[in-house]
Amino acid sequence: MKTPGQRRVPDQFQAAALLADLRHGPRPLVIAAVAQALQALLLVGLGMATLVVGIADSGDDLLNATLVGVLALAGGLGLLVVARGLLGGNGWARAPSLVGQLIMIPVGFTTKDDLPGAAYPLLVSTAVVLAGLFAPTSNAVLDEPIED
Repeated sequence: MKTPGQRRVPDQFQAAALLADLRHGPRPLVIAAVAQALQALLLVGLGMATLVVGIADSGDDLLNATLVGVLALAGGLGLLVVARGLLGGNGWARAPSLVGQLIMIPVGFTTKDDLPGAAYPLLVSTAVVLAGLFAPTSNAVLDEPIED
């Protein structure tokens, strides 16, 4: 029982709940969620690097580097939240995940000449996430009606 003034951490943020989702979710959905989480971490890293380089150079492209860095950071953090939703089997996570993957395709292709070490993992993870999102077992979990 919770005492007054004591904060309770929701189950969705506890490590045990996360591990249970990893063990009991459909394998394609779990693989898609893990691939998306890795993709999100790569985006966060790219955003941080872009910010650091942009601020250190402080040239004419400072505003551009700052905007790209902030967008990459925000996108990466958003994809992490969506990956957690996928692990939990939440149907709401499919649409933002799909939109994120559709954005990753041109990002991967436009950066493959300058940053092949980042572009190819983005493109491969995009294919993995899309395949996992639309696997029949994933559809069965994500299409379940929400119970009140």
